[in-house]
Amino acid sequence: MGDKVYLAMAGAAARLRSLDTIADNLANAETPGFRAAQGRFESYLADAGQRAAEHPSYVAAMAGGIDGRSGAPELTGRPLDVRVDGQAFLTVQQQNGLPGFTRDGRIEVDTEGMLHIQGRPVLGQSGEVITVPRNALVAIDERGVVKADGVEIDRLALHELSGALERVGPAVLALGAEGAAVPIEGRLAVGEIEGSNVTALESTVALVTAQRAYDNAMQALQTSKRLDERAADVGRVRG
Repeated sequence: MGDKVYLAMAGAAARLRSLDTIADNLANAETPGFRAAQGRFESYLADAGQRAAEHPSYVAAMAGGIDGRSGAPELTGRPLDVRVDGQAFLTVQQQNGLPGFTRDGRIEVDTEGMLHIQGRPVLGQSGEVITVPRNALVAIDERGVVKADGVEIDRLALHELSGALERVGPAVLALGAEGAAVPIEGRLAVGEIEGSNVTALESTVALVTAQRAYDNAMQALQTSKRLDERAADVGRVRG
């Protein structure tokens, strides 16, 4: 099988992975605090020891990280909804006990007085899960201070993230192998949340474009296979 077949296969596989990424972004176009995954393509030589003129360059879809753009603000008027100004993230606790980071500011209080976002406990600057007395009147101010019946309990932990990040929930990120989280002081807009940073329109356009590229790669693959079969047939010794 010639190099052109493997080139077409590599292109189709890369586009298929890109389709999965775009489809996930489209599915979360209405998810508060969602940050889109970014696809990235990378070329490589089949044999690094040979010149590029002798061995073709292949393409692969690589992990491209998280789109750092903020989503549009959405006014809710709810006193426990918060939107973080700037690029900092709210901090929650994952099931494994490690911190997770989110821009989804829809904070709830459960029957035991624990603050949580989509079932994940909210962490304060103390490093502990924020818990208030049961049935207390809870308020959050622009500095992230959490009060219960007017008494300060803790302050929402905010972190700026850098390096490798991994998605562990629709709007929750965790640090990758080389990721870092730096605690910072930040400001919040109360009564607002941040929407997804992708729109259904742009994701649909990207999906159609990627689908066409995948179809073209598959057509190239089929054409290459037919050419190889004909070449083999011509070269076959006939009795």
